Amino acid sequence: MTLSDESKGRVLARLRRLDQSFVRFDFDTFAHAHQKPPAHANNGKDWRTWLILGGRGAGKTRAGAQWVRGVALADPKARIALVGETEHEVRSVMIEGVSGLLAVHRCRERPRWIPTRQRLEWKNGAVAEVFTAENYEGLRGPQFSAAWCDELAKWRQARDRVMAGAFAATLRQRPVRRVPMLFQHDPAEPVGVWLELREDHRGLYARGRLIPEVARGRELLSLLREGAIDGLSIGFRTVRGRIDPKTRVRSLLAVDLWEISIVTFPLLAGARVRAVKAANSPPKPSSLRMRAEQDWRAVMGGAAATPSSPRQTCHHPARRR
Repeated sequence: MTLSDESKGRVLARLRRLDQSFVRFDFDTFAHAHQKPPAHANNGKDWRTWLILGGRGAGKTRAGAQWVRGVALADPKARIALVGETEHEVRSVMIEGVSGLLAVHRCRERPRWIPTRQRLEWKNGAVAEVFTAENYEGLRGPQFSAAWCDELAKWRQARDRVMAGAFAATLRQRPVRRVPMLFQHDPAEPVGVWLELREDHRGLYARGRLIPEVARGRELLSLLREGAIDGLSIGFRTVRGRIDPKTRVRSLLAVDLWEISIVTFPLLAGARVRAVKAANSPPKPSSLRMRAEQDWRAVMGGAAATPSSPRQTCHHPARRR
């Protein structure tokens, strides 16, 4: 049975105080559709990343906290990363906030918050640890089965500035074919190979070829041609950087390039695929050649042989992330 918000309010008002408390924690009953985890990814498989895009009041924090609660209570072995812009944001919003993790649990199932260890512990053995965008490399060591990242768009990591020469060392040390071309940063989705990587005055230039024998590669070629997707993003490890204490902008002086992905939403607006071309495309015929071919078709009654379609490739003048 589906009830309107008004009907739900009337039903809730008639319940006893104890029943109201019970129903208040039954999030599935009162959650909006966008606050519930999707059943599957768009391709019908299990989803790996769930993104909620919404403004203030959209219920993003409540949705995240409820999802983490469900994961922790269902799996005693769960190891969860809680990632926010700063340590204060994680604690005051994601954990202790009005819609945070402590608030969405009933008293008997509420986890123990240990501020000195930056850790939440559930009675069944599940654990959640705090991490921040300011110290994101802390995530490199521990292993996690799930992660909740809150308000990524305001993270300072998005204010990185790649300095000239930052890619020089990694491009010398790593052959171009050792830099994977992925889709949406998914290591299970290689879609092509890079043919050329170099730095120029605008950033990192990348030229590559999609592999048509790969189903996702064929799909991406069609999407790129139609302009439905054109974003680029890099996966990298910071080797050397410097943070301006006033602006908090981080200058990346040296990076280790791991992969380059074709993505739906690039971090930087200028990181785009600039051209999609055909490999080994024949040169444009001269006017004399075109006139001669027209005369030949007239003589042959309109019949003319057409060359086979060339194999497709895409050239990606990528820019800095």
